[in-house]
Amino acid sequence: MSLRSKRIQIVIDLARRKLDAAAAELQQQQQALQQARNKQSELNNYYQHYTALFAERVTGIRAKDIGNSRLFLQEMSNAIALQGQQVILAEKSVLNAQSTWHHCYLKVESLLELQQRYSSEEQLHRDKQEQKLVEEWVTARQSQR
Repeated sequence: MSLRSKRIQIVIDLARRKLDAAAAELQQQQQALQQARNKQSELNNYYQHYTALFAERVTGIRAKDIGNSRLFLQEMSNAIALQGQQVILAEKSVLNAQSTWHHCYLKVESLLELQQRYSSEEQLHRDKQEQKLVEEWVTARQSQR
């Protein structure tokens, strides 16, 4: 018969695989969040740069060009707002991935503690058996004398 501490190793290995997969997913979500934040920053910088250029060139520009510039700035503002929503979604994804990873981590830790408890119980059982055999041997030796 296989010992419980050895049999539970399969479950621990599976839990560790899930933990590794959750860690990889968390890393991927963190990278996606960083990319979304970088894109939002780039859009903000471009918007500010274009606004500064537009403010400098307002005099001497045709009304049609001013209208086009304002329309472009409005579209940029909408793009920045949409990117802000993407950042929020990416942050939620990171939080979900962190939660999943933490759950997997706690499961692995509890399984390792269970395995340790099983090992301790098995060792105690072996010690008792050994003590019993020693006592039987001593009793047999005393009865032979």
